[in-house]
Amino acid sequence: MKVLKFGGSSVGTAFAIKHVKSVVERAGTPLIVVVSALGGVTDQLIKTTQLASKGNVAYLAEVEAITERHHQMVSDVIAPEKQARLVANIDALLGELRSILHGVCLIQDLTPKISDAIVAYGERLSSLIVAELISGATHYDSRRFIKTVHESDKHLLDFDVTNRLITETFGREQSGVAVMGGFIASDAETDVTTNLGRGGSDYT
Repeated sequence: MKVLKFGGSSVGTAFAIKHVKSVVERAGTPLIVVVSALGGVTDQLIKTTQLASKGNVAYLAEVEAITERHHQMVSDVIAPEKQARLVANIDALLGELRSILHGVCLIQDLTPKISDAIVAYGERLSSLIVAELISGATHYDSRRFIKTVHESDKHLLDFDVTNRLITETFGREQSGVAVMGGFIASDAETDVTTNLGRGGSDYT
């Protein structure tokens, strides 16, 4: 089984993401495709979070820019007959993001748990687009099987649980192309969203 990883610049523009499609469809199967957030989106999510945590409603403009970025990418690369369902799924995630940020803005406080949840949306969104773009691909939420433990104020990969879940998932299910977000994970005990830190998509 092959694993191909594409960073933010590889999924940053319509031209780049179409190149990802061509690379993947030439690579053969079974194949796992790991993608980062669209180029620059993680930094934008961090900026948005910082604004909201200070009670600055300018965060709303950043959310709208993120929304437009993803809508435009769908319009540019996805066949028209597939766009409505994908946009609905994207907008559902963006609705969750808005709700979280609204709460952060109201209380002007930000916990590590909330911050992890917010930055995870970049990969959650980009992986949906790439999975829809690649013929016959199946989308997987990598939080199902990338598991972490909390030690010394860091999220460290739980190798035993992660390896077992990956084997269970792809040993049984994988025959074609699987697409998932890198960077994001979940706590092995609580299933709360965590991440593997900057560069974490490479680790995934």
